[in-house]
Amino acid sequence: MSLSKYSEAFKSNLDGPIPVFVGQLDGLLFEFLSSVPKDGYFRALNLLHYGYANFRSAVLLTQGGAVAAVPSVLRNSLEASAYGFLFHHNKDWWDLWQKREQELNAKNKFRNSGLSNAKSALQKEDDTLLNQFNVLYETLISFGAHPNYFGVDEIVSYEPLEGDRVFVSFNQLAGELERERAYLLVGQTGVFFGSILGALWGEDVETSYFLVKLGELAETIETHAFELVENEEST
Repeated sequence: MSLSKYSEAFKSNLDGPIPVFVGQLDGLLFEFLSSVPKDGYFRALNLLHYGYANFRSAVLLTQGGAVAAVPSVLRNSLEASAYGFLFHHNKDWWDLWQKREQELNAKNKFRNSGLSNAKSALQKEDDTLLNQFNVLYETLISFGAHPNYFGVDEIVSYEPLEGDRVFVSFNQLAGELERERAYLLVGQTGVFFGSILGALWGEDVETSYFLVKLGELAETIETHAFELVENEEST
């Protein structure tokens, strides 16, 4: 497939319907992220807006069918939200992060210890947050954030021929089933992102409403995941 035909097919896929739960999740994140106070939260906000931008990019990549790139983009969103949480609670790590491109020692320290300290901050807030992060992180790594088997195999199709021969094709743009799987990853990452927002801004009427809606969407995504597994096992 030439690049021009690839582009045409990608744009054609974009015109299709986006799953309802994805649109609802995006709207919820946008509304809450846009309404939070700016004072006192700057260190978190810039990372969170970066993470949200990656989340939306993953939505469009999935809709277009370029699912091979989705786990890598979602990993950016996942890590950005965790770092935003860390920086809000620990200004020293924010300062170190800013210096990492100017000072080799800062770069090495952040590279070696930044993520583990972000995970410690999540655990200090809530063990559930850390567990969500760890499960998602490993899932994204397995399914394409690194070139591991599951991610690579997702774009390869095998068709047995006569004898021992096999016809192998490489699907640069995914079909409906692969996009459905990718959308589940998008949804699960978005729910984690929303959980970080809720943890950052504490308990008030607006946050409570947000978390209730987020919980409802999380249940919807779990149901979709269960149904997808059931359908695959029955075929």
